[in-house]
Formats: sequence, structure tokens, C-alpha cells
Amino acid sequence: MNAPWQSPENRLLKLLADRATLGLEIDEDRQLRQLLSENPGFDESCMDHVAASVQLACMSAAIEPLPAGLRARIKANTPRHLMHFQLSRAIPKAGRDHQ
Repeated sequence: MNAPWQSPENRLLKLLADRATLGLEIDEDRQLRQLLSENPGFDESCMDHVAASVQLACMSAAIEPLPAGLRARIKANTPRHLMHFQLSRAIPKAGRDHQ
């Protein structure tokens, strides 16, 4: 642990956030794997989803629908609790700036 006041859960969240946004060094990845093994019910992808949501929210480009085949594959592999997201609004239109 980096500081005595930092709980294992807080360290786990920080490592997951760093992995989603910056990437991890080898020792940090090792620590993340250890913490995840000690907390088997923890949602390992929680910060990946947050980072992706922030990225989509901050996009300045116009959004175009996903191709139907890709949308169907994503929908088939998406956990039920995430199905409320609009899959048709997932990628920016290439070469266009939102004004």
C-alpha cells in the first residue's frame, strides 16, 4: 500500500482507473491482479465502463449509428444491466466536426 490510510478497495479503484486511462506498470499490474484475486466479486471492468462513458460524453464530433451487424453482436454479448445504453450512438462520424 502507498499510504496507511488507503484501503485495499480504494487502491483497487485507483489501479483500475489508471489501467483504463493511462495503463499500468508491471508492478502495478501485479498488485492489481493480487487485489482482484483477494476481492473476487469486484467488477474489474467498472472503470473501463466509466472511461468509455466519459469519452463518449466528451466527443465533439457528430455521432453516427453502428453498422447493424456490429450492433447485433454487441447487443448479444452485453450484460442485461447495461442494455439501457443507446448502441446506435457509439461512434463519431469520420471527418466531421460538431459545431
